Amino acid sequence: MDMVGEDEVEVIDAFFDSLKWDVTDSDPVVDEIKWGDMMMLQQPLERWSYKGSLTTPPCTQNVYWNVYRRVLPIKQKHLDQFNAQLERNEGLSKTGNWRVPQALTDDHDIAWHRWEEDEEMARGGMVVIIILAVAAALLLIALVAVCMKLRSMRTNAMKVQNATTELV
Repeated sequence: MDMVGEDEVEVIDAFFDSLKWDVTDSDPVVDEIKWGDMMMLQQPLERWSYKGSLTTPPCTQNVYWNVYRRVLPIKQKHLDQFNAQLERNEGLSKTGNWRVPQALTDDHDIAWHRWEEDEEMARGGMVVIIILAVAAALLLIALVAVCMKLRSMRTNAMKVQNATTELV
C-alpha cells in the first residue's frame, strides 16, 4: 500500500473540510468541494469499475462506479462528522444507505484496470505515433528537397533562356 505524505494528507483534509460536515444543525452550504485535488492523489488506471445505480433516491441506473486500489486515510474527526450527518436522517445511521444492497445481475459488468496493461497499450500507441511522426518528417524533407530541385531547375532554365536571348 502506498504511504501518504504530509502534503497528501493536507489535500485529503481540505476535501473533507470543504464538505462542511461539521454543520449538523442545518443543511450545510458548500461553496466548493475540493474533488479535483483529491482525485489527483489516485492512480486512475488501477481500479475496479462496474455499472450500477445511485444509492439515494431516485436510484438512477447506469451509473459507473470506480473503486480505487489505493486506499486513502480519513481522520477520525471526519468519520465522526460523517456519522453525525447520517444521524440527521432517520434510518441512515443503521444502514449507512438509503436502501439495502441490490443483488448483482448480469447487466453489471465488472472490470479491473491494471496500470501495466494500460501502460503496455499506451507504449504501443506511442510507437505508432513515433512511426507516424518520423514518416511525416521524412515526407516533409522529401517535399522540401523536391521544391528546392524544382527551384534550381527553374533558375537554371531562366539562366539558359537569358544566355540564349543575349546570343540572338
